[in-house]
Amino acid sequence: MGTQIKKLSFLKRPWGAKKIIEVGGGHAPYFGITHAVDKYPGDTDHRAHSYHLPQGVTFRQGDLENIPFDEKFDFLYASHVFEHVTDPVKAIAEINRLTSKGYIETPAPIWETLKGGKQFDPNDIHKLYVWRDGETLNAIAKTSETIGTFCNCERGNLAKTLIQIQDKENTSLEPFLTSKTRTTKLHFTAPIAFTLFKSFSDACRAGHCAFSSLDSLRQKLKLWPLTASSRRVRKLRSYLKPYLT
Repeated sequence: MGTQIKKLSFLKRPWGAKKIIEVGGGHAPYFGITHAVDKYPGDTDHRAHSYHLPQGVTFRQGDLENIPFDEKFDFLYASHVFEHVTDPVKAIAEINRLTSKGYIETPAPIWETLKGGKQFDPNDIHKLYVWRDGETLNAIAKTSETIGTFCNCERGNLAKTLIQIQDKENTSLEPFLTSKTRTTKLHFTAPIAFTLFKSFSDACRAGHCAFSSLDSLRQKLKLWPLTASSRRVRKLRSYLKPYLT
């Protein structure tokens, strides 16, 4: 797979926007961008292929915490970039400085939990667990205190169970997750409100459970008859059957 051009769904695209900036587009920028920022424009282990800059797009080297433009933009893309930042408060301030409309996409906390292991790795390029509530973005830093922990609610217990089953079955459960479950997607139309929590338990007690994306999966797992569900959901349900109530 080489150069790609990504597009949002038809109704979500920034129709009418004249100045569109993307931060961290890598080898697969979004359609219609006019400006681009990337931290690693050369070949790097941080991406699958060489950086691609569409013809006519204005480029500057930088990152989400230091966006090297002063003008305002009609729309901003940052797909699978925000989870890499070390100072999320500064990154949000930079986004809000440039625009009040855009699209942010990251892995959801359950994806990070299933893929990232149970031990803290200081070299992990993913620094944050990220999720949303409406147009509010939330995050928890990956640390030795947060890796392998869960909140004590129904969603948190399901997340913990998925990890236990993955270990017991010696197989990755990530491919069985639905798209809504494994991905955080924020289409914002106003300056982003942001909360950085210290732990999953703190977030859950505040009413912002980090494992809220599991709601769509829980609903699919409880569908009946099972023949109405996809093959991957049926397979995942067979793993979870002893734990379902």
